[in-house]
Order: sequence, then structure tokens, then C-alpha cells
Amino acid sequence: MEGVVYYGILSVIPAILAVVLAFWTKNVIVSLAISLFSGCLIIANWNPWIAMQDMFSAHLFVDFTGSSNAQTIIMMSFVGGFVALMDQSGGAKAFAGAIAKKVKSRAAAQVATWRS
Repeated sequence: MEGVVYYGILSVIPAILAVVLAFWTKNVIVSLAISLFSGCLIIANWNPWIAMQDMFSAHLFVDFTGSSNAQTIIMMSFVGGFVALMDQSGGAKAFAGAIAKKVKSRAAAQVATWRS
């Protein structure tokens, strides 16, 4: 097979790095970006400039321009905007206050969660 490169144990480093960083930093987006860069760095024979170019041109921009991903990004932007609007207007605090008046125990909280 021509063109196939076997990286051996190096191929699991990005996945392990993503999981460890996600737990350590509690920031999944940054962890995935660092993991993606580490994978590109391995493929680019440890050349950071080529890895950065490959990461953006061959992976990020290609995935962002896909039709299903574009729909997901637009939908998440609308949902995030709505949540930010509710937070800024005080709606989230009012909703939490209204629920807190009705829920007095753990069991009541579980039932209220189940009903909604």
C-alpha cells in the first residue's frame, strides 16, 4: 500500500491528550483544539508551522463548511443567544426563584425535573 503511514503508539496520543486535558482544564473546546494540533504536529513530522497550516486548511475549515456542521453551528448560536438574553434580562434568576419557592426537598426537586 503506497501512501499509508503507520504511526503506532503516536496515533493514540491526541485522543489521550484530549481526555486528560478536558478533565484537567474543564474546557472541552480548548482541549480538543490542543489535541487536534498535536495530531497535526505528529503528521507534519513535528514541524509546528506546517502543523498549524494543516490544522486550519485540511481540518477546521473543511469541517466548518460542511452542510450539517453549518446547520449545527447556526442552531447552537441561536440557542446560546437565547440563553444569554435570558441571563441578561434576569429571566433565569426569576425562573430559579420561582422554582425554589415550590421545591423544598431533594425528592421534590427530582419530581420537578422529571415533570418538566
